[in-house]
Amino acid sequence: IAVDANNDVWIGGFGNKLHQKHNGTTGAAMGAAVNLGSNSGYGGLIDGNGVLWSAGWSNSSLSRYDPATGIETNHNVGGGSYGLAVDSKGNIYNTHLNNTVTKLAPDGTLIWTKAYAGGASNRGIAVTPDDNLWIGNSGSNTVSRLNSDGILIGNIVVESGPMGISVDSKGKVWATNYNSNSVSRIDPNAGAFG
Repeated sequence: IAVDANNDVWIGGFGNKLHQKHNGTTGAAMGAAVNLGSNSGYGGLIDGNGVLWSAGWSNSSLSRYDPATGIETNHNVGGGSYGLAVDSKGNIYNTHLNNTVTKLAPDGTLIWTKAYAGGASNRGIAVTPDDNLWIGNSGSNTVSRLNSDGILIGNIVVESGPMGISVDSKGKVWATNYNSNSVSRIDPNAGAFG
């Protein structure tokens, strides 16, 4: 699910690869569903330009769809495209199940793909106001903090299976811990790592 500037909601279907826009007030479908082919459907993000990005968990692709123009582009970003986040400059970050993270410019141009030793089986990603990246590593029960150049700052141990990562309005990082049915809250300003 991704929410645009009008508070309308895009819902992606991993099985059918369709993305449908729904009215944020009434819930009614708006227009025809968009089929981004076999390249996406797992995760969704709307950037500051209203562009829909969608990860392709079962492959190595990231789809970019501009509703204003109807133009779709697909980007080969590496194994197991999973989590999506956007920074203050509009750059897109995409995590991969093979312990890499990719940074793309708002137009989809690849800036870098980097492996990092932050943890195993990276999943969700979020960006704090300082443009640091926070990545949940479900295989090592850690959340990694990287700078916007992809350099590892440190790891924080959380409960079992961190997957979803989000940042609240106060800049605190939240991780959903799938295996332990819990959440963890990290304060980026409380010490070096949280």
